[in-house]
Amino acid sequence: MFTTEADVTREIRFTTIGDTPQAQVENLLGDIFGINGERFGETITPVVEIGTVEEWTIRNETIISHSFHIHQGKFTVVAVNGRAIDPYAPPGSGEQTYISELDVVMVPPGESVTIRFGVENFPGNYVFHCHILPHEDQGMMATVRAVSPTAGLRTPVSDRAAAADPAVRIIDGRSHSVAVLEPFADLGYSGTLATSSTFDRAALVQTVAVGTGEGRSLVRLYDDIEAPATAEFTAFDDNAGVSLAIGSISTDGSAVVAVASRASGANVRLFDTDGTLLREFTDVLEGDFPNGVNVTAQDVNGDNFADLIVSGRAGGLPLVKAIDGEDIATGVEDPKVLFTFTAGGGDTAGAKVALSYNDVPTKGTYMPKIITTPEQGELAGTVQVWDTSSFIPPHSHDYPGHGAAEGSGDGPSLPPMPHGDMGHMGGTGGMTHDTMSSDSDTPPTPIVEFQPFGGAGGAVELTTSYLQQHGGAPVLPVIINWQTDTEVAYTSISEGGEASTTVLHYGLGFDDDGSVPRVSRPAIRRAASFRLHVGPMGPSPITLDLSQLTGPVAAGMAGERFVISSAFGGTIEKWDGVRWVDLMAPPEGGSPLELLRQLSFRLIGADDVIRWTPPATAEEATSVFRIVGWDGDTLSDPGHEVSFSIAEIIHPSAGG
Repeated sequence: MFTTEADVTREIRFTTIGDTPQAQVENLLGDIFGINGERFGETITPVVEIGTVEEWTIRNETIISHSFHIHQGKFTVVAVNGRAIDPYAPPGSGEQTYISELDVVMVPPGESVTIRFGVENFPGNYVFHCHILPHEDQGMMATVRAVSPTAGLRTPVSDRAAAADPAVRIIDGRSHSVAVLEPFADLGYSGTLATSSTFDRAALVQTVAVGTGEGRSLVRLYDDIEAPATAEFTAFDDNAGVSLAIGSISTDGSAVVAVASRASGANVRLFDTDGTLLREFTDVLEGDFPNGVNVTAQDVNGDNFADLIVSGRAGGLPLVKAIDGEDIATGVEDPKVLFTFTAGGGDTAGAKVALSYNDVPTKGTYMPKIITTPEQGELAGTVQVWDTSSFIPPHSHDYPGHGAAEGSGDGPSLPPMPHGDMGHMGGTGGMTHDTMSSDSDTPPTPIVEFQPFGGAGGAVELTTSYLQQHGGAPVLPVIINWQTDTEVAYTSISEGGEASTTVLHYGLGFDDDGSVPRVSRPAIRRAASFRLHVGPMGPSPITLDLSQLTGPVAAGMAGERFVISSAFGGTIEKWDGVRWVDLMAPPEGGSPLELLRQLSFRLIGADDVIRWTPPATAEEATSVFRIVGWDGDTLSDPGHEVSFSIAEIIHPSAGG
């Protein structure tokens, strides 16, 4: 770690608590301290990406020493008070204290320690804190949220409108379109699709679930989007279509598929990833739901169990109910209800629901915000963000990462259900209500509202995920909306509650008249220039196959293969069947074999695909890269070199 470059740098401050000197002194005498000026439940929640390297500078701004400790990993101290540690310092020197990896380090008053660590594969919430017990117990603690590698995130999006052989576009956590599936093409299915994705245990690539939205109730799962479905099952016999979600409602992190019927009522079934029925809930919501209900499976209370969230579909009340995932996973017969509330939109609007961590300051910062959008009515197309602490009171000693349930075995570890009823939960019958409800005299109101497409086109689909940013910025929690699979909106929420939306467009090309469409991945032609779309996550990569690189010049080249001869900015990568590999990286050595290996990898054949990721800042037109022909012995003459360049850079404004 001494020589490893950090992907993200942060500053953590140990601070006193209190608005006045007198309050600070009283808290000091009571062993009450904070992190970045706040106590647990109100502190920051850094979001870290598994597989990356983080560098934190911990500054002690108090008058006593504090010991820093982080769960789920270890770290290397690389500097003290800004002075780098020499890992080769001789014995007897003070630096010897820091040469070994640590999980606790003392930070004296007025001093700082800089640590560096790799984010290990422990997805979910855990904590860091002062390791002095009275300080920790009084709230000198904060949550870390570890998310899986953005390259393995899979957001499935499909058109809201019914279509013949409907397709699903799969987008990763770097905003790249990585695949397009027609999951039911073999059946001649026409209609809409229901989609979801999650990680199965500690997998680094998400499993994708797709269901038929009407006419039948079929679900297919994909562990690998490049391969056939790994499981298929019929969730209900009513053939009314399904809504679905996939999440870790289990004791060991295994994925569980929650499927809701779109027939009249409020019925939900849970399946494992091979299609085995685990549990059934009937009449989950009170009221009339003529088109069934929607489901979400995400952790709402920060205990590392995905909770089951059920909401009314269009035609019914936008009622939202969250049921405790830990109770479900451990087989509690009457799982407690975490909250029930009515979202915006009106009596028949229905609601889509998701959860998202963002920077809006609220109580219980270890809990995500609740995101809703109505499926019809006057507010269709509007997204609302709700403060979860309005429904679940935060508890100062409810520490995520302390004793989360563990399990083992090959399945989701749900205990067997009672014989005869498959563990049905009828209505609210017997369910424990540990909940706050919006039926009080002061119903909750959203803390943020926005329209990702400016209100055009009506209702939107909804999910949430994370995006990798450029320039060493932390991974970004985003709310994702779409109406078609070619236009996807990514919205982040600032600490001040401002929504910033970037709309990316997929699978489109230039208009015949040369006008500028709203395109982020245009087709590239021989010697063509193209326009580059730059959003808050940085420029979008552009993927190219051989025909797009060469076009009619192919016949004039020396052979049918081509070599990338030079690049002028950004990254040029080639897909090797497993991952993207940087083509322009310098050779690992000077031997002829190494040089030949690199030249061979720069060859572009008929079945090869490359992509160009522009530099994070590109403020003027510039050349991108050049290719020349290669027949195995010689290059084509310089007159056959093909160059590509940027013609215009488009920086979209927030909201479009």
